[in-house]
Amino acid sequence: MIFMSLWYGNKKPPRVLFLNAALEELEELGNSGIYYSGLRFFVKPVVLTTDTMARLVFLNCIQFNAESGCDFCLHTGKQIKKGRGTSRIYPEPIDGPPFPLRSLEQQSNDLNFVLRTGKSINGIQGPSPLMAISHFDYVKVQVPDYLHSVCQGVIKLLIDLGTNSKNSKDLWYLDDQKRSLLNQRILEMRPSYEVTRTSRPIEDIAKWKASEFRVFALYYFPALEGLLPQDFYHHFLYLVYGLQVLLQENVSLKLVEETDLVFRHFVKQAAVLYEEKKSALTCIFLLIYQKVSLTGDVYWLLLHSSRNGLMDNLWH
Repeated sequence: MIFMSLWYGNKKPPRVLFLNAALEELEELGNSGIYYSGLRFFVKPVVLTTDTMARLVFLNCIQFNAESGCDFCLHTGKQIKKGRGTSRIYPEPIDGPPFPLRSLEQQSNDLNFVLRTGKSINGIQGPSPLMAISHFDYVKVQVPDYLHSVCQGVIKLLIDLGTNSKNSKDLWYLDDQKRSLLNQRILEMRPSYEVTRTSRPIEDIAKWKASEFRVFALYYFPALEGLLPQDFYHHFLYLVYGLQVLLQENVSLKLVEETDLVFRHFVKQAAVLYEEKKSALTCIFLLIYQKVSLTGDVYWLLLHSSRNGLMDNLWH
């Protein structure tokens, strides 16, 4: 991990101030390298993970809620009514192959079209600042943000579906009696030493940290048995199994391939069980599997967030 800079303030840092300087430094490290103990070491980034809004800056693309707003594949998305407004979702096709992943070649072709016509295509609006790094596949190294896409994304969504009173007439809803029993079961459970933050009551879900959602899915999930209808509980177990496999520090290719089938079933069943407009479980979750096969374990996808405390301690 290379700690390049730290911005302190109540606003986002100016783009040019940090990004351009960081890219120039990475280009120098990749071309000239650094000497240490008589050896020359070259530095190349292999994984780039950011939250959804930050990717707009790195890729020079449109927002996730616009057509072709997925930064990882060529899914155009689907606009649905939600509340008084609308929302764009990216459902996995029930039948047929998934949408193709973005590639550097495809991105280059789209960029040529944009520069030639002045019109956006496949969500691309202009050159990516990452093109400043030579011999660098800035498309392939982009990985979904585990913290927001999974912990505060899919897991949070499923728990909210079961506890939000707006869904009180649905089969999967947990009424007051069931939620009380769920809280009691969680308090009685004794997770392993790896769990440093125990989950607060379900009623405080709005205050839960990402680690609490992760712990619920990985350790407290048995508490849902008998409270959720069997089909919904078994569906949740697909998520649990897939995460437990991919969150290992070392995962065999065979297990990754098996997890692909698990996640595909999980996403497709979500649209059936929870209704497409309510589930909003998108193909972004399946991309985690595909990116794992290209870049390594999901373990790498969460490293950046787990190092926030370390960086915070560097500030005095």
